[in-house]
Amino acid sequence: MRNDPPNHWKNPAHTGPKVAFDTFKHSLLLRRVTARDNGIYRCRMDFRTNPTLEYMANLTVIIPPLWIKLLTNREANSAGRYYTVTCQAAGARPPA
Repeated sequence: MRNDPPNHWKNPAHTGPKVAFDTFKHSLLLRRVTARDNGIYRCRMDFRTNPTLEYMANLTVIIPPLWIKLLTNREANSAGRYYTVTCQAAGARPPA
């Protein structure tokens, strides 16, 4: 019927227990997000009398580096002394 509450459905084979739909905010909730959750998410809305609407969103999960190393080097030339500072990092996604 026209005034019935919306019917929400998700495919359990694709989502598993970490995904829920918030019916009050009309939002998809992802719990314990990891790098494996990267990708394109699709929302499809079917109506009885109107055309289907479909939206897509790209999720990029950013993972901080496992370690960061700061290296300094003091040098001298004819203009005087100067320092070179180099930063190294590993394990980040996307790479640092």
